[in-house]
Amino acid sequence: MVFGLRKLIGSTPEATAFQAAFCMVVYNAIMVVKSYVAAVQPKPMSVDDVSNTMLFTSIVKQLTAMTELVPAASLAELVMPPQTAEATCAYLRQRLAGLWEPGWKKARNKNPRKYTAKPKGSGAHTSVYRVLQKT
Repeated sequence: MVFGLRKLIGSTPEATAFQAAFCMVVYNAIMVVKSYVAAVQPKPMSVDDVSNTMLFTSIVKQLTAMTELVPAASLAELVMPPQTAEATCAYLRQRLAGLWEPGWKKARNKNPRKYTAKPKGSGAHTSVYRVLQKT
């Protein structure tokens, strides 16, 4: 639902496998961003308190705006990937520090439903076994 999989990119098994693998890579990237967003807040929060859907929607909007404003060839020149894992972590902490949108907070149900046992019926419906036992 989040990645818009109502339409597949192809009908071959290879296309389906590629789309599934690509969705897993995107999901993992979103989880990394989500964990950094939660950790670098002035008051660090639980990763579970950040909404996957809302964060993904925001990232899609930002990437769409960037692709509309910056040509693809220029964009590739602007992106300099960090060389080490430590540099990547430092980059993410720096870029995501202070970024927070209230819509990213996961909605919690404050009044969950309480499910109780169903009351016993009047007995109008019964089983063949019970009818035979009475005779």
